[in-house]
Amino acid sequence: MDVFEFLLTNEAHLAHRLNKTAAHYADWTQDRVFEETKRVLEGLNGNFKKENAVISTITDIDGMEDIIAEAEMHRNEMRADAENLCMIHVDEPGFEQGLQILADKFERHREFCAKTLFPRLREHAEPEELESIADQLDAVILDG
Repeated sequence: MDVFEFLLTNEAHLAHRLNKTAAHYADWTQDRVFEETKRVLEGLNGNFKKENAVISTITDIDGMEDIIAEAEMHRNEMRADAENLCMIHVDEPGFEQGLQILADKFERHREFCAKTLFPRLREHAEPEELESIADQLDAVILDG
């Protein structure tokens, strides 16, 4: 398994679901919007854990500190946005906008991962590290 392709595919799926939920906010029932939002937020949290697992497994990150810090900043901002979204009832003003803001930020994060973070991590990763990460992800997929 190509770890980075797996993560990019996972991110694309999450982005699609997040954008679809935001786009259908007005047509779907509140229950459906709530359930979809809850699933997507759980997916984002899982994705962020996978990104962290990849970063922490690769030992040679010299020169990548700024890139890794930027990715962490993105994740922290999106976690805060997700927490704020959880504090608003689905039918209150601000929920739809909060959902769209989160979708936009995640889209920017995806682009950053695809063009900057993942290519640089791939350059720095040892084959054994990538194999270890792939094994960890396989275990998560099989257990989940």
